[in-house]
Amino acid sequence: MENFPTAEEAFIETNRNIEYGVSQQLQKLRTQIKQAIYDQKFSINGEGMLDTGVIYWLRKNNYKVTTGSQYNQLYWIIDWDLSKETK
Repeated sequence: MENFPTAEEAFIETNRNIEYGVSQQLQKLRTQIKQAIYDQKFSINGEGMLDTGVIYWLRKNNYKVTTGSQYNQLYWIIDWDLSKETK
């Protein structure tokens, strides 16, 4: 069939789209985090779902990420108050 991607092409394109989506979401979160820092806050939160790649990247960089749902509404919290950590 014409224009039908091979599995390898589909894999590469899917990964490219995932990376693009993750970087777009991280850019938006970066803006929110910068504003929170300016406002002297240690966390941000929002409604909806964070991409798995975004959660992985944030946790790898020592952010605490909490996700959940309440009343059938998804939410997330990103926290960087390292003074809360138990030693």
